[in-house]
Amino acid sequence: MAKPRAATFTDIILNEMADDATNAMKAIEFEHHQIHEGYHFTAMHSVADIGAATTPDDAITLTFVTPDTTRWAHMVLLFNAVGIALCRFREGGATGASPTGTVACFNNNRNSDNVSGLVDLSAAPGVISYDAGLDTGGLLIVDEYISGATTNQNRAGGGSESGGRFEWMLKQNTRYQASIFSAAAVGASIVLHWYEHIASA
Repeated sequence: MAKPRAATFTDIILNEMADDATNAMKAIEFEHHQIHEGYHFTAMHSVADIGAATTPDDAITLTFVTPDTTRWAHMVLLFNAVGIALCRFREGGATGASPTGTVACFNNNRNSDNVSGLVDLSAAPGVISYDAGLDTGGLLIVDEYISGATTNQNRAGGGSESGGRFEWMLKQNTRYQASIFSAAAVGASIVLHWYEHIASA
């Protein structure tokens, strides 16, 4: 009688990946895996009335700086408005205007103590500045209108369709600002979803 073969490392890995009931292989998207690992985050800013944006000060913004490390942020942008609105995402801009305050970068794994590497304009970790003045200069990488009657809630814009292929892999040690403003007094929001992953050499 043949001696049973010892389990190899590959056997052990494949066994761990198999569903106990069906032996089907278990697989999840990498973004989902990062939630489990505690490196997936969400930040948002919403207003009931954005105000008629006759000046840049009427826009709502989220502004942050990425860390100077190779733990890069892979971000998906969500812009929403009840009426026509202009959505922008600027890289490497600057402004002298002060933010109103900060919003938290929530870890999507509520059992994890990991803090996002993104910082606000005062360099505080794990928070993002909201309602700083509109950035100028740098590179405007999203410049998009979302449209519709003011009675309809618009689908998000700015390359925000779900799925990893629509994410932005942000530069390290770089300032970013997401902004949205409208020619009418409408409700609006900006939602940022991202995971942080150490870049391969």
